[in-house]
Amino acid sequence: RRATLVRGREYGRWSRGDRDMGKRCSHGKRKDSCATCNPCPHGKRRDSCVACVGCPHGKLERFCAECRPCPHGGVKYWCAECAPKRSPRRRLPRPGREPEEQERFTIRGHFGLDD
Repeated sequence: RRATLVRGREYGRWSRGDRDMGKRCSHGKRKDSCATCNPCPHGKRRDSCVACVGCPHGKLERFCAECRPCPHGGVKYWCAECAPKRSPRRRLPRPGREPEEQERFTIRGHFGLDD
């Protein structure tokens, strides 16, 4: 991706706007999730090492059904019903109006060739 100049700043490949400025390391990753900048003694990323931050059940705490149960019978991290719905807002028709029938536009119909 080409770097573009926006409001006096250059936004390039690794910079993602003001939010992430200063949060990226020299390896192009976020500082907290870079295994090179933030290593654990076991050679993994510190926040995803079971030996460092694992739960008593031998899993990472956020993926453990015993530590983070969900009311729908699973792990809260993976549950689609616990997560906020990310579907776009549907436009509802105005009250008191019938939705109008919209005929489909076709090129043949536009020139009067569709019978």
